Amino acid sequence: MKTIMTFCVFCLMTASFLFGQEKPKNLVGISYGIVPAVGQMYFGSPYDIWPKRDQSNVYQIFYSRQVYSAIRIGAYIEYERVRFTANPSPVIHNILRRNIGVNLLGQFPQTPLHVQLGGYLGGGSLNADQWSKLTGIDFGFIAGPAYEKGQYGIALHVQTGFANYTSTGTPADVKLFNPKIMFKFYYLF
Repeated sequence: MKTIMTFCVFCLMTASFLFGQEKPKNLVGISYGIVPAVGQMYFGSPYDIWPKRDQSNVYQIFYSRQVYSAIRIGAYIEYERVRFTANPSPVIHNILRRNIGVNLLGQFPQTPLHVQLGGYLGGGSLNADQWSKLTGIDFGFIAGPAYEKGQYGIALHVQTGFANYTSTGTPADVKLFNPKIMFKFYYLF
């Protein structure tokens, strides 16, 4: 009986927190983007080359919480498959990049159509068939317009940054200079 009462009180508190807000403070969303840059990747030892990179797609799931009237702090999970037309090795055709990280976004003015500016910092891994697993960090800048109506929002962001992945095997390091164009759709609650 005590467990049921505690559970009911917890559910009531959670519902009043979620539905009792004046403005939604949380958001969850998905995004799809492209990395249009070609040749913005460096393979370290033993290759020491800048391979020709194809355009690739980026997928992202994210959550943010509004901490001040114009500032949101959140987290994201990102996935990308990078393909090459000129390979450093005949056995490497693509690389899988997975990241998880945090972002900070400021928005101005406080109207449905506004500009968002901020940055991101994440950690992740690069995997290819004949490589040692590379791990590293990814950080950069986010900017673009956003529109929110009711409980839904859309944004078009340009994300540009730098990523450095290292390993004790082959290759020793991979550097990415990757601008991304991201279309984001999110739900406010």
